[in-house]
Amino acid sequence: MTKKPTPRKSSDKAVTGDRIEWALASAAALTVLTLFGYLVYDAFAAGDRRPWIELQRGEMNGNGPVYLEVEVSNSGSGTAADVEIEGEVRTASGKPVLAHATLDYAPAESTKRITLVFPAGTSRDAVELRVAGFRDP
Repeated sequence: MTKKPTPRKSSDKAVTGDRIEWALASAAALTVLTLFGYLVYDAFAAGDRRPWIELQRGEMNGNGPVYLEVEVSNSGSGTAADVEIEGEVRTASGKPVLAHATLDYAPAESTKRITLVFPAGTSRDAVELRVAGFRDP
């Protein structure tokens, strides 16, 4: 009679290795599913995706021409491109003087700085700031 081969018993190291492998695979699958869920949520339930551009006067420097720093904030959830910013000041004769700058890109929830140049003697508080326009990227 021939002997039947006895089945090998798995060692403790092999069992531990299998458990680690399953744990890592489960963690990776959970990470992928969580990321996918977030992307689906962000795509469909994020709401209004419009930029909201706000302007703040900063420091004013210069002896000849006056340089006014302007902080451009996009507090909206959308991105704006080619943001046109204008500053206007009236001279003593009442004639308007315009300064213009274009910000290439204003990402959602970001702040950028630009500088507008005005003639000598311009007061910081006399400058009227406005966003002339922007486009969707």
